[in-house]
Amino acid sequence: VVASDIPGYRELVTATGGGLLFETGEPGDLARVLTRILKEEGLLDDLTEKGKKASADYSWEKITDSVERVYREVLE
Repeated sequence: VVASDIPGYRELVTATGGGLLFETGEPGDLARVLTRILKEEGLLDDLTEKGKKASADYSWEKITDSVERVYREVLE
């Protein structure tokens, strides 16, 4: 994942290690991050592996259970 450095994305990318952030509204910084991925040996593979592992935590089965739990708590 390459994402704009905003709170929600920052939190997720930092927690999983499966991506890199670029400064919002700065195309030069986006270019820097993309260039780094292309040039740095092993970085793409590392990000890919971490991203795949993290994505399992966001499957519909897990998300649905979490949302349902919140709704039940609110209704109680």
